[in-house]
Amino acid sequence: MPVCTDFLDNEKHLEKRLIVCTLRILKRTSDWRPLFDRESDEIQSLQAPTVSYPEVSEDALVELRSSIEREIKLRFDEARKFGIPQWNLMASRLLREILQEENGSVDAKLARLRESYTVTITAVSMPYRNVQDCVAAVLRCDLHTTTSSSSQFALAVHLQPAFGHVIGCNVAIALLTLRM
Repeated sequence: MPVCTDFLDNEKHLEKRLIVCTLRILKRTSDWRPLFDRESDEIQSLQAPTVSYPEVSEDALVELRSSIEREIKLRFDEARKFGIPQWNLMASRLLREILQEENGSVDAKLARLRESYTVTITAVSMPYRNVQDCVAAVLRCDLHTTTSSSSQFALAVHLQPAFGHVIGCNVAIALLTLRM
């Protein structure tokens, strides 16, 4: 038992010495005051004054968009149980235009398409992480589960660089059913 007591006493003694040393340093204002004086030079930072983010090239965005669309269509085809999906290129182009415009009337753009088809559209907006996340988001919409074998589909992907290599991804998928 005496060893434990000695150790505790020694620890308390060290703690007291540390407090005393700290107080002595604080009393000598000439040692620390220059760090806080307004007249002294500014402390230099290692970080640049502004952070420069590299631009994502337009070619890289087009290539990425194409690969996302290709993979979504492939997985959509595999998941569809009721016939092979028919992809409507005109409707896909229309969806891409809608996604690219920041403000515009979606109803006005779809009016001509709605003359021939009953249109069901789902759009997903998310940060781009990988192609698999985009595919999963589209498949969660469950448009591929429609039982009509005569249904057509349209797909559009729009990528918007935010900063650095952060990219916003908007995906629109439409189910088109021919009006009788």
